[in-house]
Amino acid sequence: MKAKEVASDLGKFVGGAAVIIGLPLLILAWISGAAWVSSKLLPWFQRLAEFFLLSFVVWLPLFLLSLGLSPRSSIRKAIRSIFGTGLVVSSYVFGALLWLQSLLLTLSLWGIWAVLLGLVILGAG
Repeated sequence: MKAKEVASDLGKFVGGAAVIIGLPLLILAWISGAAWVSSKLLPWFQRLAEFFLLSFVVWLPLFLLSLGLSPRSSIRKAIRSIFGTGLVVSSYVFGALLWLQSLLLTLSLWGIWAVLLGLVILGAG
């Protein structure tokens, strides 16, 4: 064999070994980073969810009262628009809060391998 072929084969071996060793380490670092970010963002999302829950309690009676108004009323259209937008935004906030709490709970109860199984093998977790 020529030295060039030996160097090429050695390079392929080292590159393959780096991928085999490096990829799991990269995934574990990603999960650890996601857990760290989740623990930092969780209090903010909890406050935001409390705000949306409180605003829902305030807006629901207004929305129900607006149903008694004329369908062509501009007040009814404005209330429906604001209420609908608030529901859509709050659904994203509650969904993110649920994902963050689920990630941290799974990590604390079952460990990093269960999180890896949930995120990688089973899809979005």
